[in-house]
Amino acid sequence: MRHWLLAIVLAISLTGCGMRHWSKADLALASLGVAANGVDMAQTWVIKDDANGFYELNPGLREVSRDQAMGIMVLVNGGVLVAADLLPKWRTGILGAYFGGKVVLDVHNYGIGVRF
Repeated sequence: MRHWLLAIVLAISLTGCGMRHWSKADLALASLGVAANGVDMAQTWVIKDDANGFYELNPGLREVSRDQAMGIMVLVNGGVLVAADLLPKWRTGILGAYFGGKVVLDVHNYGIGVRF
């Protein structure tokens, strides 16, 4: 899992997503979104490895391997942060929706018994 978190940091760095002109609220939302994505990635890892009835609901991750799913999640996370950086007028909304969506997924997964 540690190498995937490093990949997220690398993806953000390589895209030039500077976050220099972001408000403190936007930085907090981005940080919370990345943390919630980390939880979602760990839960997806468990779902992909566990044959105890867990089923991936995300159609984009359903038919791929665990490693491919992790790669997709890293790219999506980086894409959201880049979009937020490139669209300052929509930044707070993008980051808020991203964080909120990830929390909903994390709570749902926890509710059905996905633990790590």
